[in-house]
Amino acid sequence: MIKNLSKEESKEFYEFNQLLLSDDEQDELKVNTTLNFGILDRYPEKLSESESLDLLSNKYLDNNDRPKFIKFFSELLSHHECIINCSNLFGSRFNLTHIKERVTKTEYKNLLILKKSIKSRFIMTHDLMLLKVILNFTLKEIIFFDFYLPHEKTVILGNYDFSLPVYSKKPKFIEKLKKMAEERGLFIRDIEYKDSDNLGMTHSLR
Repeated sequence: MIKNLSKEESKEFYEFNQLLLSDDEQDELKVNTTLNFGILDRYPEKLSESESLDLLSNKYLDNNDRPKFIKFFSELLSHHECIINCSNLFGSRFNLTHIKERVTKTEYKNLLILKKSIKSRFIMTHDLMLLKVILNFTLKEIIFFDFYLPHEKTVILGNYDFSLPVYSKKPKFIEKLKKMAEERGLFIRDIEYKDSDNLGMTHSLR
């Protein structure tokens, strides 16, 4: 079941999201923030250029690692309320014809169901099958969805190469996510804890 959130209901996520300043022209997310930071990844450190060429184009590894992320998110969202940012379903770059060429028939059918069911940019759901579909689109880089945990003041952003940026106002929750990830063969790498002296720190991601 999907709960489509009104503008008022999604206000908290919208305000939190203002800390994440996007540059649409370059298709790059640039962040200027004092939030605690890490990257949910399948590798413990950033890959070198040669490692990236060898590993990130390996479909066998992708298929092997995708269930790890799905298990991670399934457990996370079974214990924490989550708002899912579906804005990319409504963006000018969303093109069903182009996407159809990149996905299986089942994935395309699921996408049509999503598009029909999701009426607002922000939703809430406890449906783990729906979550699996949304994560699959994110991890395959078809459509990026973001996951905001309001009680934990934390967001996990959809991103390329199975490397999902995590921003949180709660450093202890970053540590909790790190432990959860490691239990599933994943990592929270490049962790940075911030304070008021770190204004102006910028990360370039997507």
